[in-house]
Amino acid sequence: MSELQSAVASDTAALGVAPLQSASLMERWYVLIMMCLVYTLSIADRYVVSTVLEPIRLELHLTDKGVAWLTGAAFGLFYIVLGFPLSWLIDRKNRRNIVALCLVLWSMMTAVCGLARTSWEFFFARVGVTVGEAGGTPGANSLLSDYFPATRRAMALTVFSLGAPIGAWVGYNVAGAIADHYGWRAVFFALGVPGVLAGFAVWLTVPATTARRHRCSRRCASCGSSAPRCM
Repeated sequence: MSELQSAVASDTAALGVAPLQSASLMERWYVLIMMCLVYTLSIADRYVVSTVLEPIRLELHLTDKGVAWLTGAAFGLFYIVLGFPLSWLIDRKNRRNIVALCLVLWSMMTAVCGLARTSWEFFFARVGVTVGEAGGTPGANSLLSDYFPATRRAMALTVFSLGAPIGAWVGYNVAGAIADHYGWRAVFFALGVPGVLAGFAVWLTVPATTARRHRCSRRCASCGSSAPRCM
């Protein structure tokens, strides 16, 4: 069995699929904190519309149907549909770059929401936010799986999930305080600009990982059993 395991490990390393589980503790936690930040910004950008919905509704003259499209269809429909092709890319391409690009895209579109003068402009800006966010969370989870082995991954994902309550707090409390003092448009700039900077930080400081997975089979020299296939 040891020969089989060593054969699989050598083949996996040769194919470039070995996860970065040899990274130092500091490197792992840095990547984890950055991915938690990505998730935090994602959740904050989702909830912020609910926080400033009333002034948006009044200024853009939205009906109840218009509100439903901006808060539901503009996000949910496109998030689900785009999640599949983006996840397909994440499984095959540079994960770090995809996460960084998605974060920059949705943060820029969040800022564009603050420039919207009509309901349609706001709708398409929110669709742009959705396009980016559809690849953010899957990409972050996939990247974490490269750095944390299965025996350590539960704790890593627990820390990562803290982005949800932190993001909700930012999307509600912080956004509400900004809106009270500077108006609803300033809220989207306050979230969008830091998000763009965070996206460049991910791109420049997080080591890249790429899944290059090929089907392979190798038989153990001693017992003749087949090694598990690389998916």
